[in-house]
Amino acid sequence: MANEAEALRGLQGEGGAEGSIIRVENVSKSYGDKPVLENVSFGISRGERLVIMGGSGCGKSTMLKMMTGLEPVNAGAINLFGRNIVGLDAESMDAIRTRFGVLFQSGALFGSMTVSENVAFPMQEHTALAPSVIDIMARMKLAMVGLSGYEDKMPSTLSGGQAKRVGLARAIALDPEIIFYDEPTSGLDPVTAAHIDGLILDLSRKLKVTSVVVTHDMVSAFKIADRIVMLHNRRVVESGTPDEIRNSANPAVQQFIRGEIEGPMTMGQEQEELEKELLASAAGAVKSGRPWWYPW
Repeated sequence: MANEAEALRGLQGEGGAEGSIIRVENVSKSYGDKPVLENVSFGISRGERLVIMGGSGCGKSTMLKMMTGLEPVNAGAINLFGRNIVGLDAESMDAIRTRFGVLFQSGALFGSMTVSENVAFPMQEHTALAPSVIDIMARMKLAMVGLSGYEDKMPSTLSGGQAKRVGLARAIALDPEIIFYDEPTSGLDPVTAAHIDGLILDLSRKLKVTSVVVTHDMVSAFKIADRIVMLHNRRVVESGTPDEIRNSANPAVQQFIRGEIEGPMTMGQEQEELEKELLASAAGAVKSGRPWWYPW
């Protein structure tokens, strides 16, 4: 599947280029002299649920940050709603941000605000609604994620799953067309993670939003995705439906979804990085006069 035809289908999304609400075109990103992503391309159709998966450090979260305008792009284009956001001025980018919501990995709630105030914040900043209307809307959004009655609680009193649900209520505060999810089930027990997955599916169907989910949780990925893109060695190595990913002939894909120790994901560049770290550690130990294996 990882051929030119598949790459083109992935770039266009299921609805073709004209049907794509998001298009990532030949995007590259480096931090200093370390390349993170190279010539990455894929598209997302309106209403689609796309999961971006890959090993730790493969560039998943970096890609999400670039798609939301939080991280600069070294090369390529990222089109949201038909407009390239790369190099866009701050005012124009802020206007585009009102059309999408983000659920951050930690929830990223304001600790000094109540639950209701956290959800109300985007509406206070970006609408002219009366405070009484905003209060009603915040309660409605909390009800949509199953948190009626939590309006006056403080973030410090919430469990991890509850904090993520508050973050999700805030992400949908402005009725977005796209919701970006950064590791939505990270750090959650299986039951709570399944509840978050259910909310993603429920909101996708009820609100008709496009969902972009960054995760390495295979149970979650296969449950919520219409389509999956896998990143490895700085590139897209596979793109397809959950069934196509399960049946992929790509050894890196199979190693990742099966959680196997041996395979292409633990060879090559990863092995080189490990060797560099060990050599650097040994060199530092020799210079300091202590045994290289001594941990302190």
